[in-house]
Amino acid sequence: MLIITLGAACLLGTTGCAPKSNQAYQAPAMGAETLFDKGLPKEKHTRHLYSKKERAEMQKMGYPVN
Repeated sequence: MLIITLGAACLLGTTGCAPKSNQAYQAPAMGAETLFDKGLPKEKHTRHLYSKKERAEMQKMGYPVN
């Protein structure tokens, strides 16, 4: 009798057996997953990649420096 009552209650959704939303369970991201989900950082402009001294040295070596 108890099994029938629990089964009927589950079908009616009164005991919480049914999922509360129709979305799939999303487990919390851990470790590297959180960084991956944030995406790649913005690319830096070329003039911000190197210091003024490094840019001068690169220009002396013949590299194009903008």
